[in-house]
Amino acid sequence: IASPELSGARRYLMCDPRGMSDGDRINAARKAIGMSQAELGAAMGVTQSVVSDWENGRLLSWQGNADRLASVLKQPKGYFSQASSSPVHIRGIEVVGEVQGGSFQLALEWPEERRFTVPVAPLPGYEGITLRALQVLSAA
Repeated sequence: IASPELSGARRYLMCDPRGMSDGDRINAARKAIGMSQAELGAAMGVTQSVVSDWENGRLLSWQGNADRLASVLKQPKGYFSQASSSPVHIRGIEVVGEVQGGSFQLALEWPEERRFTVPVAPLPGYEGITLRALQVLSAA
């Protein structure tokens, strides 16, 4: 439910977001201003299917632009930056080599001593699977 307009003030979603998942908060805020998933995607520079994945909890890529998302959805700054109701257990992915971006070149696997681990949020559907990554080098 959206609050009534008060002398030109912005409309804010009037609900307690603490009991809602991140995706439910995005969905509720989007619907409160009558915006479609496609419109939100266009405003955020992503596709409608990415917005659907945000709302269904399959993607967390919105978290890097939480304040911009709040602005687009006419919510107060920090609305989507609040701690999630469920804890996120960060895991590490080992970077095992490199690949050249922008041109075809075979990936290069590094020796053990050059490898490193980067922290990432969990990837739904990949629990218990060992993941490895390649560093992408930009074309110079």
